[in-house]
Amino acid sequence: MVNNSYFDGGLLQWIGWKILGLIVTVCTIGICYPWACCMIYR
Repeated sequence: MVNNSYFDGGLLQWIGWKILGLIVTVCTIGICYPWACCMIYR
């Protein structure tokens, strides 16, 4: 059984999460990239 994930927020909220994930990844030199991905796709 496959559960499809989906985002039910708005466009600005999605863009905000993407920017926040990028900032976290850049500030930690890529160490927190997996965490940022989980934060965005949560």
